[in-house]
Amino acid sequence: MIFVVIFVFGSVLLASVWRWFVQPMRPSLRVLMYHKLHPSRQDALTLTPKQFEDQLVWLKETNYRFVRLAEVLATADAQENTFSDGRRAVLLTFDDGFLSNLTWAYPILVKHQVPAVFFLPTAFLGKSSSWELQNAEAILTSAQLKTMSPLLIEFGLHSHQHLNYGKLTTAQIRDDLSACIQTLHAAQVPFVPVFAYPFGGRPKSSKKTEELYGVFRELGIKMAFRIGNRINYWPLADRFQTQRLDIRGTESMEDFKQKVRHGKLF
Repeated sequence: MIFVVIFVFGSVLLASVWRWFVQPMRPSLRVLMYHKLHPSRQDALTLTPKQFEDQLVWLKETNYRFVRLAEVLATADAQENTFSDGRRAVLLTFDDGFLSNLTWAYPILVKHQVPAVFFLPTAFLGKSSSWELQNAEAILTSAQLKTMSPLLIEFGLHSHQHLNYGKLTTAQIRDDLSACIQTLHAAQVPFVPVFAYPFGGRPKSSKKTEELYGVFRELGIKMAFRIGNRINYWPLADRFQTQRLDIRGTESMEDFKQKVRHGKLF
């Protein structure tokens, strides 16, 4: 029994040392994952505009630095830390291209001059999020995408059919991702060749993972984002497994602060 107590105490002590002393000193990138905003609803995928703006204000006041995806890619390519001005880098991402993000999030981003990435499931542009079992919502049209400032908003890939890539064959993934890219080219929507896994779904086996990475390289995909709820440190261990912090409307401001500061340790 005493060995169990010692082991638990030691693990807590090491975690505390890591959290409070080692972690803050490392060059880092925090990628925040959002989905929807709505003025009168809060749930796992939905924040109120006030929640969102309060978070941006706190990040600014706490000396985090908002970065564009192009800067993240340049840093990954160089395999070094270019975020060396003493502030921790934050990249904002929005999944699924909901119309509500143009209505509610975009004006706040403009007000505070904060950049963000919208990951788009291209088969649903101008339609609705029919993959949601309840309360499907409108998805942005290609024309609406072009109304947003390219200095603030970048677009990335979120598959074509919003499919779980952990459940598809390599050939199906290639076809779906190719359709996503071709749709954006046809609509003349500029995009950055980065991908966010729908549902966070990825192959489980190393063989399937390598095949997926082969598809990424074949199609010119430079980076891929999962969930994971951890902070990324430079240089990235695996640019196709860049982790994001899942920001939920059901969490308090204090929950948000702790998640941004420390992520998930284990």
